[in-house]
Amino acid sequence: CDWAQLLGEELMICKGGHYQPTHQAPRSSASNMLASIGSGAKQAIDDDQFAKVQTSHALPSTLKLLLLYFSGRWCPICSQFDIVLRDVYNGLKALPESSDLEVVWISCDLSEDAYKSHLKKMGTMLGATWSPKRLEEATRRWGLQAIPSVLVLDAHSGKILNMNGREDVQKAHESTGRGTMAMDSEGFAGLALHWLELLDAKRAAWDDGEAEVNSESDGLSDSSEEDSKGGGSKRGSLRMP
Repeated sequence: CDWAQLLGEELMICKGGHYQPTHQAPRSSASNMLASIGSGAKQAIDDDQFAKVQTSHALPSTLKLLLLYFSGRWCPICSQFDIVLRDVYNGLKALPESSDLEVVWISCDLSEDAYKSHLKKMGTMLGATWSPKRLEEATRRWGLQAIPSVLVLDAHSGKILNMNGREDVQKAHESTGRGTMAMDSEGFAGLALHWLELLDAKRAAWDDGEAEVNSESDGLSDSSEEDSKGGGSKRGSLRMP
């Protein structure tokens, strides 16, 4: 899968992200990129607060899992879930398996200024550059129906492993928020293992020529139902003015 074509040649990151440690986790791979000037990663300063990293450097061919996160500041539920995903991302990046996965945020914000303000709150997470056209293409490609949404993808093929990754992330956050950061079967290590096992199972099924069925995509209808309860925003709201 050509992620540079789908997400843009460069990804953004807030330069101050690694100065905001969460749960005392080690610096993430994205943070390390900011310190890798001269290592081959193309970087440029944007408004003195952001840096750009080549997509091919951030998402190498060895990557196994890619999570695409869609959210916008205008969505109250997104603002709440931003914090949840940021914490879980830091926890995942503290694991030995951290090099197997990456998260890229795709903005659903209504303006570039709103996007930049939002990116500042995403910590060390990478973000695609602001582009209503890219959002529309991603929405169409992966059938996005509501935000906030976390799509768990096979990083090699771009095929969907789980369209309802938001539920997995929420459960992991809740299990590690009970007064301990132990990486137990319900925590960050368990979450990474669950996704890696799902990847192996899906690849085996695809290799066997089985029809591509998103067995865990039922969560989309749940997100849409949550819209009426204040729990999510439907696809129609994603369209840019």
